[in-house]
Amino acid sequence: MRSGRRGGVALWAAAAAAAVAVAFAPAAGAGQEGDDESPWTLEGEVGTSLYFGASDQTAFLINGGAEHESDDVVFGGEAGFEYGEARVLEGEPYVNKRSWSSKLNLDYAPDDRINPFLSLTAEGSYERRIDLRLSGGLGARYQFVQGGSGRLDLSLSALVERTDPRVESDEDDEIELLARGSARFRARRSMREGGVVFDLVSFYKPALQEPSEDYTVEVTSSLTFALTNSVGLKLSLSDKYDSLAEDRGARDNHDGRLFFSLTAASR
Repeated sequence: MRSGRRGGVALWAAAAAAAVAVAFAPAAGAGQEGDDESPWTLEGEVGTSLYFGASDQTAFLINGGAEHESDDVVFGGEAGFEYGEARVLEGEPYVNKRSWSSKLNLDYAPDDRINPFLSLTAEGSYERRIDLRLSGGLGARYQFVQGGSGRLDLSLSALVERTDPRVESDEDDEIELLARGSARFRARRSMREGGVVFDLVSFYKPALQEPSEDYTVEVTSSLTFALTNSVGLKLSLSDKYDSLAEDRGARDNHDGRLFFSLTAASR
């Protein structure tokens, strides 16, 4: 078993633990004394997607995250795992999705109009033929809208990326190390006094040496409907485009999904 696959299982377990912890966090905190707001924020998500007919497909996701906020610094981390199977007519089911990701972020002066940040990311993807991809770098974020019922910001950063592709046992494993730029746009709008929240996050990451040939684009949009103060129903649509996925042996450069999820948050 390769290190990327072992890391995916470990991160899946971490995400599951975080989600379970979040689910019980409100009950655990109910008996605490004092009205001081905790500097910690915990979030969890469990979702599924189901298709049927000539081609049966099932998929699920699990995400967990935590964030600690102080006067000058916000430190956060999250981990996620997605798994899916498909079957055509009466054929045997096969795995068509198995991916994991883990992220760490450190933001300095998060309430300022412009603030610097540090990011570290690790991921693996069966469907995009990535055994292990590590990236880290520095950047800055500009906030167009701060606080209230909305958020609008743009982040630019420079990254160093190392990709270990998934290959067959008889193929050479060519590890790629390169510099990549990153542009992230985020928008959030809270409506009906927080009862409905719209989120949009998009990334564009071109390789600095060959930006027109090697780049990734990721767009995720979601609507979350509040069921209680801490639990919500979420509909999310995500599409990841990797210009070199087919060159690594993937079926398509696109990797899209639609999920229905239950979310939980505690602070």
